[in-house]
Amino acid sequence: MEEIDGLRPAGLGLMGMKIRLPGLLRKVCAILLLTGGALWLSGSPAFAGTAILRDAEIEGVLAGFARPVMQAAGIPERDVRMHIVDDVGVNAFVAGGMNIFINTGLILETRAPLEMMGVIAHETGHIAGAHLIGQREAISNASAQALLAMVLGTTAAVVSGNSDAGGAIILGGQEMARRGFLSFSRSQESSADQAAIAYLHRAGFSVSGLETFLARLLHNEGGLAGVEQDYLSTHPLTDDRLSAVTSAVKSEEGLQALPDVYGDMFDRMKAKTMAYVYPESALRLYEGKDSVSALYGRAVALWRRKKIPDALAICDSLMAREAWNPFFVELKAQILMEDGKVAKAIPLYRQAYEKAGGIPLIGVSLAHALIESGQPDVLDEAIVLLERASSREGRMPELHRLLAVAYGQKGEEGLAVLHAAGGAALSGDMALAISQAQRASDLLPTGSPGWLRAQDLLLSLKKQ
Repeated sequence: MEEIDGLRPAGLGLMGMKIRLPGLLRKVCAILLLTGGALWLSGSPAFAGTAILRDAEIEGVLAGFARPVMQAAGIPERDVRMHIVDDVGVNAFVAGGMNIFINTGLILETRAPLEMMGVIAHETGHIAGAHLIGQREAISNASAQALLAMVLGTTAAVVSGNSDAGGAIILGGQEMARRGFLSFSRSQESSADQAAIAYLHRAGFSVSGLETFLARLLHNEGGLAGVEQDYLSTHPLTDDRLSAVTSAVKSEEGLQALPDVYGDMFDRMKAKTMAYVYPESALRLYEGKDSVSALYGRAVALWRRKKIPDALAICDSLMAREAWNPFFVELKAQILMEDGKVAKAIPLYRQAYEKAGGIPLIGVSLAHALIESGQPDVLDEAIVLLERASSREGRMPELHRLLAVAYGQKGEEGLAVLHAAGGAALSGDMALAISQAQRASDLLPTGSPGWLRAQDLLLSLKKQ
């Protein structure tokens, strides 16, 4: 995962992708809709403790679970983005078009792959049913953090009954998020449940996971805290809804069992998430266990507890077990990077990038390390990696900030300022974005590609 504070690394990272793998793991990775990269924590001062986590392995597992659902719903898989929210509340929601947000708390609450598939199928029902308000281009093109700000700001206003409360949150550096509003009604929830049942059955899978998940949450409904961020507040659970799902389960026949490898990937996702959120608990839970998921959890937990040599030793053990796996290599690189050993991290990032088949977020991590190395002769390589990653990760503010630093170190001030403007826009600082875009326009040669991009950015910003 990697926390970006300015440009200083501090995170945890691993990544998913389409890789050629042996045995059953080849099959599961082949179904992952992988978006690549180190686990980045993209934070905002307005939302201390609530941010978007980027971990392509986890995103890939979630996307792998979503793939058959999306196909059944007739939704192009690549159009849907999975986002991980750094929040222990049990929640999932849709915002900004085809963006599904899954809290870390929900990952930890689910107990089997079919439960997560059920939740994703439900959220897909909202997407397919167009249960969103405020579908404007400004929201559709916003960064995930801006969309998260929109949801939190809107929820704060609804729960408190004070529109100023929501406005204060949204305006706290997330101006782009103001133009959207996420709203669910009980009828929409029921509709999304029915859609989830239809999609899972069409894909050949049981809805028993959705049944057990809803039943468990309904059982716990009486003792909620932090209702404004709880799954049960935005997804009201009723006996009628649960009964409908239970009836669907009872009528099932001839459905396929979920392949065992789904369980393996689910276990790794849970282990990583628990180790990041609750490192001490993870160390106790996985003590003395020798499975890959247990070792994985221990490595991340030890890293979180700054026990670097122990974490690195487990990384080496994992790399020996699965030499094809780029996630383990990337985690070791991230730990070394955080420990200030940039020179040792770079070759590992290169190795992970190659094993991953050039997944964008690992490219961003490698570029970050190259820039941090302070070696002028690698700046061009870093820029190529970042520009290449922008085709998939163009809404990642940190990518543009890194490009700004790289171009700045090369003395190309106009392009540096242009990317600083892009990063500010995606972070929601419209005033800074406009001033920087205007400055870039003044610095860049009239008619050049960079100048034209500055004009486009200015035009877009002034429409907001």
